[in-house]
Amino acid sequence: MALADYKVVLYFFYIIIPLFFFYFFNYEVLDFIATKKTIFISLFLLCSAGIVYDYYFDFPWKGLASASIGGGNVDVSKDWTTGGIERIAGFSRSSYDAALAVMFFLILIICKYKNLVLIHIVFTIAFISIYLTTTKGCLVSLAVVYFVYITNSFRERFKEFSLKTIVILLSALMIILPLGLLKDFEIPFFNNQSFKDRIYNEWPFIMHQFKDFISYVLGLGIGDVGLGKQLYGNARLASPGDNFFIFLYSNLGLLAFVLFFVIAKRLKIVKDDLFKYMTVFLFSYGITTNILESPIGQLVITISLFMSFNGFAAQKEDTEISSTEFNYDLHKL
Repeated sequence: MALADYKVVLYFFYIIIPLFFFYFFNYEVLDFIATKKTIFISLFLLCSAGIVYDYYFDFPWKGLASASIGGGNVDVSKDWTTGGIERIAGFSRSSYDAALAVMFFLILIICKYKNLVLIHIVFTIAFISIYLTTTKGCLVSLAVVYFVYITNSFRERFKEFSLKTIVILLSALMIILPLGLLKDFEIPFFNNQSFKDRIYNEWPFIMHQFKDFISYVLGLGIGDVGLGKQLYGNARLASPGDNFFIFLYSNLGLLAFVLFFVIAKRLKIVKDDLFKYMTVFLFSYGITTNILESPIGQLVITISLFMSFNGFAAQKEDTEISSTEFNYDLHKL
């Protein structure tokens, strides 16, 4: 495992520090999420309103740069285009951060509200907002989350089967696409230039660096793929990864398979909608981004890790069984 540049290594650990908070993430936090519904509606509308406003009018801070950090200027709000189309950031730093925020609050809302009319209005607003940001990966995730939401009202057996099938397909795509086995893969209704660039250039650039048995087992080296390499390593060999699995595999080796297996397996046990939607979002959006280097993305991963490793399912099931038995005993009295 290459550890030649300690700054690259330290930056990687700096990036993943928030993930260690899943160990301290507790049920009081989930209770807060469950009870503070209006906060998330307000934040969702605020994020969407910022995107729509930014589409018609430019915020005064757009395109400004903050102080130099790590030898480069960090944008307060990116002013950029793709194929001549402006990428809208709203109140966020970048367009993909804005889209991530909309998706995150959307999931919290659909987990806590049961009004079908309200939910479909929220989905419509989310679609418009994310479409304006031109973040295609989040649009695909929105479609997947909506499908899971629709099947949530079906019979239990079909619901579990559809969820399992979706997760398997998403996992397969996330792992297979960087290997170049589906080079002609198309995303319907979208301009796929940035996606094709990943398939033909970015992902092969990473995969060609795996040259021996040790690299296939331990990865390319901690921090070798990601922003740290660009800031503190050889920028010509740097790559953002733009795939959650390949980012983890490059940095951590086979441990990436362990994390994926544990989270996917817990989907069979954890019945909480929050875990289900967050994990589906993680697995779908993670196909075209490493998501780990985004603050909101780290929060999504933290929730998934907490519910996977902290025995959430067992405690929840024990509580439900105890409650049922208690009511039955009262009946007998």
